[in-house]
Amino acid sequence: MEQKKQYYGVDVVKFVLALLVAGRHMIQVFYAQESPWRLTVGSWLSNLAVPFFFTVAGFLLFRKICGTERSAEERSEKKKETETGNGRNERNKRNEKNGSNNRNESGNEEAGRGRSRRKPQRRASSSSVQRELANQTSDPSKNGKSGAGGSSRSLSGSVKRGGWRQVCKYCWRILKLYVLWCVIYWPIDIYNWYHGTASIKESVIFYIRSFFFSSTIAQLWYLPALITACLIVWCVSLGARYVTPALIVTGALFIAGCLGDNWYFTAMLPQKIQNLIYLYGQHCMTMRNGIFYGSFYVCLGLVFAKKKRSLPFLVSFALAVFFCWAMKKEVTHCGNINIVISAAPTAFFLTESALSLRLPDWKLFTRLRAMSEWVYLSHFYFFYFFSWTAKINPLPLTEKNIMLCIFIPMLIFAWGMACLGERKRWVRKLI
Repeated sequence: MEQKKQYYGVDVVKFVLALLVAGRHMIQVFYAQESPWRLTVGSWLSNLAVPFFFTVAGFLLFRKICGTERSAEERSEKKKETETGNGRNERNKRNEKNGSNNRNESGNEEAGRGRSRRKPQRRASSSSVQRELANQTSDPSKNGKSGAGGSSRSLSGSVKRGGWRQVCKYCWRILKLYVLWCVIYWPIDIYNWYHGTASIKESVIFYIRSFFFSSTIAQLWYLPALITACLIVWCVSLGARYVTPALIVTGALFIAGCLGDNWYFTAMLPQKIQNLIYLYGQHCMTMRNGIFYGSFYVCLGLVFAKKKRSLPFLVSFALAVFFCWAMKKEVTHCGNINIVISAAPTAFFLTESALSLRLPDWKLFTRLRAMSEWVYLSHFYFFYFFSWTAKINPLPLTEKNIMLCIFIPMLIFAWGMACLGERKRWVRKLI
């Protein structure tokens, strides 16, 4: 069976960040406004989760399209082919040497026979070289050229055919997952409507707007944002060929999102621009979406899929820690709770560290991968279960007890579903 390359460091980081996302939402719902955890987790550390998720998703998608994904079986076959080719070259050299000795000893007739035997081989090798040159000329991706102009790419990785089909297939899978979890959360939506004051008409209109622009459940907005971001990056990079223009376009969108999402920066803008941002918020609800937020990080994933060199783990990890400290300074000073500017370099170097981290081939890491997705997608249900059972809960409602009452059953559920998913395919299709 074909074995794909595993990035267990990414699985570990994703699991930790998924817990931080669940903790962020738990703190926003249940903790007091003066709680120090609102800054540490709610505004600081958890704001690194979604940028990392976007970047890794872009990397895993575009490495297939850019031809940088190679299974373990393909790598072993390539190694065998290289070894076989080296052995064949050595045998040819020995045969040529023996043949020359034989020709010197056997006279003109045997030499003529040797030449007649070698001529078809020369012609075959000459024709194979011509075919190889023709293939390289007709296919720009094989000789390091991009586009009709033939300008060389600064980043490695050729673009495979059928890339658009792979992007559409990936986006379709994410869309089905989004619709599925929207349906799974219908009981929560109905419960909120029943205990709310909005009419049925107002609730339906709000639900439709939320479905397309955000989500009625806090964490599900990431799925449609990922679809939008992947399509934007594919288009502005002209089919994953040009990275620099894509970084410029998505970077400008990211800066616009940072300026428009936080009133600390928005207040510095001219009044007309503030009015446009307010008008945008009335109709599109938020700038934390795939256009102004996710596209830049997915483009960073494209960078990782195409770049050839990587930093040493200790260097990239030290830089990630430094920019994470800068994140704390930013959220403390500016009051950011959604889009943090310094999260961009932090996510970049954290992704670099996770991709370069080599861990043993343990089943635990693949299970953590599934658990991170179950924690991220399902944690709001455990908030409601805690609220519904709070009256019969014998524990005092302290911050620590609230965290234990939510996280322990959530982790048990995630572990059980991850184990069940190893046996049942339909369970794996839920994440």
